[in-house]
Amino acid sequence: MKKIILVLVLITTTTFASDNWAFIGTSEATIAAYSSWSMIPAKKKIQKPKFRRMVYVGAVWCGACKQVKQSALPPLIKAGWKISDDDLGHIQVLDYDKNDVSRYNVTMLPTWILLEDEKEVSRTIGYLSPQGVGDAFKP
Repeated sequence: MKKIILVLVLITTTTFASDNWAFIGTSEATIAAYSSWSMIPAKKKIQKPKFRRMVYVGAVWCGACKQVKQSALPPLIKAGWKISDDDLGHIQVLDYDKNDVSRYNVTMLPTWILLEDEKEVSRTIGYLSPQGVGDAFKP
């Protein structure tokens, strides 16, 4: 009986020691990722991707807004961007006079507002080229 207990203790001790020796030469981050009790990798929190969209506010009577509609939006449409007057596209186009833009606090035109998960991340006032709009989407 004593021999069986001794053998079990030695097997457990040897297994534990070999697991600890495996950590030699590994980074502290790797070691920290393991639970101290079970030696099983800890679960990492998975971040869901952020939903990004641009809100563009312009007006019919605004000169720079006309320039945006003529030169900036068509290349984006051709490139496959979804542009709509609702919040389902990459770019939501709102008219200052026809749509309720009070929730965006727009005071000057044209205004570009970048939203991540419906929270404002950045705001640009004035003309943006198609390249400028694309750059604004980069994380």
